[in-house]
Amino acid sequence: MRLQIVTALAGVGLLFVLSPRSLGAADTAAPEAPVTGHVVNVAPNGALSLDREQCDLPVLSAKLKEFGALRLKPAIIIRSAETDYKYVMGVLDACKAAGLDNIAFATATPPETATPLWRQMQIAVLEKKDVAEVRRLLDAGFDPNGSIGCGDWPPLLGALNNVEMAQLLLERGAKVPDTAMLRACETYNLDMSLEELLVKHGGNVNASDPQTGETCLHEAVWHKNNELVKFLIASKNIHLNAVSQDGDLDGTPLMWALKDGVTDIAQLLVKAGTDTSIKGQTGITAADIIEERLAAYRDLKTAVASPASPSTVQSTTPPARDQVAGVYTRLVARTRSLAASANDSELLALIKPYDAADAPSLSGEALQDALKRLALDLLQLAKSNRNAQMIADEFAIKTSPSP
Repeated sequence: MRLQIVTALAGVGLLFVLSPRSLGAADTAAPEAPVTGHVVNVAPNGALSLDREQCDLPVLSAKLKEFGALRLKPAIIIRSAETDYKYVMGVLDACKAAGLDNIAFATATPPETATPLWRQMQIAVLEKKDVAEVRRLLDAGFDPNGSIGCGDWPPLLGALNNVEMAQLLLERGAKVPDTAMLRACETYNLDMSLEELLVKHGGNVNASDPQTGETCLHEAVWHKNNELVKFLIASKNIHLNAVSQDGDLDGTPLMWALKDGVTDIAQLLVKAGTDTSIKGQTGITAADIIEERLAAYRDLKTAVASPASPSTVQSTTPPARDQVAGVYTRLVARTRSLAASANDSELLALIKPYDAADAPSLSGEALQDALKRLALDLLQLAKSNRNAQMIADEFAIKTSPSP
């Protein structure tokens, strides 16, 4: 009987089985192949897990649909205790949508001895953060490079916030994947003990994201971590000129530092020998950014700022036409370049009416008016658009003070 099969799979007491076919005569015969089963836990707060891996309802629904597409559909055991019925109904609806009708309800929890070793390691590393338990599991034969769920995560990836645990795993033979180096560099800390430990055990200081090309040095610059930048620069064979390709965040670490205005880190990178002539994805070099910043701060103050209040975007004394034309041309070109590289539809729509090629044909008054309108448009969009805010910061465009 199907009821007996599900009971054996669950290993727990069953309240009832929801299966129209469980009462049919055809189901009394032995199955053609072993029937599999999957356990869905529904916590009192609605939290879900499938076969001991946490998930949300959309992920669970997708998995159930995969099960429903199988020729021999598996049994689904729903385990819940003191759980609001609406959470259980959500799971039942997902089972129904997946075409799964062999559903059982259970009330007991399998004994701890039945917990797989990988799951025990997952709990020890991610939940309990228990170094002694990790040592026990390694002694019991768990592979320090084995998966603890969460995709193909090894324990080390979950131990990066615990230097003692990371050291234990490394001493037991854990390898340092590039992902571990990148994650370590993503965390701002002044203590380099973790990074030093990873490098000592073979960590790659030039580890990079396979999709964006961002390296450990990029991450250190992004988090404005001067100490980590110094550590990486001092490392053997560090690649100072790696180029990332991530929308507006393209270029070398030096270009990142310049775009973000982190001059102290920029100085460290220049002194270390970074090449300022290397082009990013948009064709801009670090030298270009330096010159652009200098010109922007020099000219925009004259072209836009009021003599009485330097923070305004209006001017009571008209500046020289050539100065206005220079600022307008650079501002349009920079905005258009960033909008295209970042595929920013809002910024593309904003810059569309403006054309740097029009500058020579416009009168001084019309040119200054166009510059003011563009500056105000950027300020308005910058309230909700990061790229527009970046342009406003680069060109020192600020809001007018209240009268």
